[in-house]
Amino acid sequence: YALSKHAVFDGKSSTGMHLNPLLTFTKTKFEHTTWGSFNWDCLFEASFYYHSSNNPMCRGNPTVAVSLHNWRYKHNSSLFLKLHGGINWWFENDVLNYLPYGPGGELDAHWTSYERNKVEGHPVLLEPSFYKYDDPVYNLLKPQWDRFVKELLLANVIIIIGYSLPEADPESRRALTIAFQGNPSAKFIVFDNNEWVRKRY
Repeated sequence: YALSKHAVFDGKSSTGMHLNPLLTFTKTKFEHTTWGSFNWDCLFEASFYYHSSNNPMCRGNPTVAVSLHNWRYKHNSSLFLKLHGGINWWFENDVLNYLPYGPGGELDAHWTSYERNKVEGHPVLLEPSFYKYDDPVYNLLKPQWDRFVKELLLANVIIIIGYSLPEADPESRRALTIAFQGNPSAKFIVFDNNEWVRKRY
């Protein structure tokens, strides 16, 4: 887990604003947007927060489908499902917590203590494989998976960006299959540079 945190968080930044065109598009085109993320990083949250308003006092996060202590949301028109958890989600004292990040912040402090085996609780991370269903963390995140399927069945447009449909993640494949069969009026759009991935869809 510590290696995963170093790989997806340390030295990363949303200052490139790569997600801004997508965030602007969804804000102007859709009444409600559900964001389903399979990533452990913090790039979406950071991008959404800073894009949500030019006024720092009005910035906020989308709503979430689980009880997440310390998560400040202001934008009910967006729902965020972090399906495999994230390096900034922590389970401690029977509560799912959101850890704010920033240089020398709470997130880094927890991870430094975790690497030294000196912190209570544990990160909320699921690997995208068959093993995740035996992980106690899965029960913490299962409400998100249930909501994911419901939102897919209600969607008018389903946009999939850079998700390769791995064989070892049957829950994701099941959700998309249910959506494809149960919501035939939805428009599916797949963005992926890999032709082999597009053929899988």
